[in-house]
Amino acid sequence: MSEEKLLVEGQILQIKPKMGIIPELTTQNYEGLARQIRAAITNSLDAESENIYLDVQSAGKYTDLIIADDGIGMEDEVFIEQFLALGGSEKFDRDNQIGRIGIGFLACAPFCKEIEIQSRAKGSNRAFSAVLYTENYYKEALRYESLELFNAGKVIKVYEDADKAGLSKHFTRIILKKVSLQVEEQLNNKEMLLELKRELERILPLPYPTDSKLFNEISPELKSIILEMSNPWKVNVFLNGKPLTRRVYGQLPKEKFKDVFELKKEKADLEEAKVSGYLIENFSVLDKIEWRGLISRYQNTTVEKEGFLGYEKKRAALQYITGELFIEGLNKITAISLNRNEFNQGDPGFKAIKDLIHQKLEFFTSAVYRRSRTSSKIRKEIKKRQAIKKKLINISKSISEPKVKKLVIKKLVKEPIIKKEATEITNTSLIEVFSDVKGVEVKVVKKVPRYGHRKEQFAIEWKGESGSEPIILLEEKLVKEAGEPIDIRGIKYSVYFIENEEDLSPCKIDNKKNEVLFNLKHPVLKNRDEKIISVLFLLTYYYDITKTKKEYRDKIIQSLSGLED
Repeated sequence: MSEEKLLVEGQILQIKPKMGIIPELTTQNYEGLARQIRAAITNSLDAESENIYLDVQSAGKYTDLIIADDGIGMEDEVFIEQFLALGGSEKFDRDNQIGRIGIGFLACAPFCKEIEIQSRAKGSNRAFSAVLYTENYYKEALRYESLELFNAGKVIKVYEDADKAGLSKHFTRIILKKVSLQVEEQLNNKEMLLELKRELERILPLPYPTDSKLFNEISPELKSIILEMSNPWKVNVFLNGKPLTRRVYGQLPKEKFKDVFELKKEKADLEEAKVSGYLIENFSVLDKIEWRGLISRYQNTTVEKEGFLGYEKKRAALQYITGELFIEGLNKITAISLNRNEFNQGDPGFKAIKDLIHQKLEFFTSAVYRRSRTSSKIRKEIKKRQAIKKKLINISKSISEPKVKKLVIKKLVKEPIIKKEATEITNTSLIEVFSDVKGVEVKVVKKVPRYGHRKEQFAIEWKGESGSEPIILLEEKLVKEAGEPIDIRGIKYSVYFIENEEDLSPCKIDNKKNEVLFNLKHPVLKNRDEKIISVLFLLTYYYDITKTKKEYRDKIIQSLSGLED
């Protein structure tokens, strides 16, 4: 051991940063191209940019990605002391700026062989162009070199008269040169580029579309709060010359607003921490890829874009819910992770916000769950009644046109194919059908076939009274005539669903009044099973018209074999 390496009492100790820290700060803390681009975008936003341009340029076998802005630009000193510094950002404690650490330029380093930086500061006639050799930052052989001695890059050109050179009054232009094969595929493949665009539209601090349907569904007060919390940190971004549009729920036809729950400057237990935003319930299960939770933003930039901040109760209801949260009053140094991809669970401010959101979600999901269960019961009841409808149609056809087996001698002559049209079912709205609190009217509608060789058929129409809230019609009294009677062998029968004594017959056919009565109080009909109704109808009908057991049995078998599945 050399004497220079020996410790001396009272010696001042210093940290020796080496190149091995670069891969750890980049590949470990930034996940995916969209997140890396977001870091560059937020740096441009902090530089007071109004417009940022992302352009893909492919020449030969290499592809470059250009990120250009119209911000205040960088003077030489700012570039050397701040842009090239690791940590120690002057934006650390500035609440009006998004950056806080000072490693933003490294976000894109893993994806290219070189980064070229061009900039001109606002109010200055001087500009420069420099290059960073980022490919060397990840070489294993250079991992142990001192950061102070490492050749990170060089200045390419200095413009003493930027006006004469025709440069813009103020700008910064970053060129990711010779991007990796993985990034090259993302940028040149149409489908993958579209996916990148969609993700950027969800995570970047873009302005709200002026025609957003969301603003028609929330209160003017909440709209004002949302714009107040997003406008200070908004920027226009263009990808290959086309503007990116902030992705907002409601842009697609399938994205409906069944219910909206608003949060307006809701205070957490810690007084300075607040949250605003909205929770939305859709009519159907949401797209798991695009809307799989809440978008949580800080300074208008997405931190988390999926999940419910750890809330996992009532998962059946969460499938229908999405929303957007704007959080303020946190300590951005301790509450947000280094890569800005998640909140730090141990931060007291965020914990208070999370507890508040969980309370709101508990209330909202309970209401969604109740409505979902009710809707499920209604759908089951509708399905059951539609099945009864189909069976009654089949019964009437079976009795009216019993199939008789005949001995047929096969001929070589081809008979013409007769095109048959299925019985048409009424298009009565199912919502209206089940809006009646007292019961449902069963109506048999005669259908005239298109071809004259067929006998007339019937369809069952379920119709309820309008003006009542939808309920589950399991216990309500049903004493409604079926409308036009069923024609069975030339005799017209009216159909009734009634509630009689449990010990009385489940089905009765009054041949004097020509009525068919189904007793819904009988245990056999408790669940109103369409198969049971079919069998009861046939058993009762043939019991009344046949004289012997053999005839009764034969008629039943004959009709059952004629029923459709």
